[in-house]
Amino acid sequence: MKTGKITTANKTVLALANAVFYLAFPILDGPVICRDSNSYITADVSREPLYPLFLGALRRMFGETPVPRYGQPLYLFAAVILQSVLAAFAVYALSVCMAGIARSRVEKAVLLAAGTLPQWGVALLNRFAAERRSCYTECIMTEGLGISLFILFIVCLFRFEEEGRRRDLIYTGILIFLCVSLRKQLLVTALTAVGVCLFVQLPRAVRTRKTAACARPWREILQLMLTALAALLCSFLLDAGFNFSRYGIFTPHTGNYMGIDCVLIYTSEAKDAELISDPELRSMFSQIREQAADRKLLYGDAGSDADWVALTEHFSDSYDVIGYDIMNPVFTAYLNRSESADGQNKLRYYRDLDGLEKELRNCLLRQDREKFFNLWLQNIRKGFVNTVLKVGHTANWAALVLYIVFFILLAAQGMRKKDARMQRPVLFALTVVLAVALNAVTVGAVIFPQTRYMIYGMGLFYSAAGYLAVLRAAR
Repeated sequence: MKTGKITTANKTVLALANAVFYLAFPILDGPVICRDSNSYITADVSREPLYPLFLGALRRMFGETPVPRYGQPLYLFAAVILQSVLAAFAVYALSVCMAGIARSRVEKAVLLAAGTLPQWGVALLNRFAAERRSCYTECIMTEGLGISLFILFIVCLFRFEEEGRRRDLIYTGILIFLCVSLRKQLLVTALTAVGVCLFVQLPRAVRTRKTAACARPWREILQLMLTALAALLCSFLLDAGFNFSRYGIFTPHTGNYMGIDCVLIYTSEAKDAELISDPELRSMFSQIREQAADRKLLYGDAGSDADWVALTEHFSDSYDVIGYDIMNPVFTAYLNRSESADGQNKLRYYRDLDGLEKELRNCLLRQDREKFFNLWLQNIRKGFVNTVLKVGHTANWAALVLYIVFFILLAAQGMRKKDARMQRPVLFALTVVLAVALNAVTVGAVIFPQTRYMIYGMGLFYSAAGYLAVLRAAR
């Protein structure tokens, strides 16, 4: 049998191909400035610290001299170049990981393609087919780093599940720390680690409880749990330490309650004002809700005959307007009437805003939850579809077929001979689908699951499906 071992030559060609592919976009387009870019460039107090620190370090190294071709500062061009290099490395690492068990040259080539082509496809769709007309790797936004770090996280977590090596555990912890410090949505990395403990490692521990190897799964569960907790603690320390260095207050970034408030206001009723004991907050809630009702931004305004697509689209259109155009102006107007507002430390001011939003959240959580849970369920549904395609009446059915095929492949491969080679794609696919599900559930509860938030698992889903299909066809 011809060997499928990945040679140094194979790795070199794969690395160069990924580098050429991903570097072509920033060279062609330069840094792409998006709606949220300025808040990262200026290190707004509502942002996690890692991306502003990344941009700040590059500003110091390369300066702000404009690049004539793009009309953007040199340090931003350096940022998108580095983001593209990281993307090339992440896809390279994923492909090498998947092809590590190939038994022939043909199988090796197919597995390398299964790791690489879905990621390339996502980039090409974003650049040439999607409305954004740019890849995330060339944008000044957290996804420029986050998608690549998420891929590397899945690779390292999978390797730890497979072999239990301390090195992979350390890498997993570092990547959780980096992801959570980059954007709050990527708390899903820590949740995925916990999910792996519960749904992969725990069943393994139960199955081996009477064998000589029974201690290993329990030890790995403990190690992974402690690593995730340590990563979250380090992320908190970086976040609070960053604010302490700038404002003299040891506290994490602000803006952590606006998202859930927008959801709760959207699903609220006028009578929910009775849930709020503080008269001023009650008055502000009524004012916010009245403005939202006048602009037809609430749950009932989607229409009594709205299907789940129409409901979730109406919610996504309402979300930012409720938060940025109505709720925040009402709250800031209240804060600005305070005598202490003049000359107040910026971070302290936004902490006070957070306090109002937190108090409102705590009150509105006691509302009738039927509409909230229905919206959450439909958002999760939308999240699953947007992970593999894009919501649309035809695409919704196509997405359902894709998931059915995925789980048929997973079940069929899982029932095969229980050797390590044949079960490897099962373990990888379980890790990916756990991450996809937890991302949909998390995003669906506190924001709307647009493609930007679901794209972390898109290429990985198709890579996992390809992995299952190739090993299923192998003899």
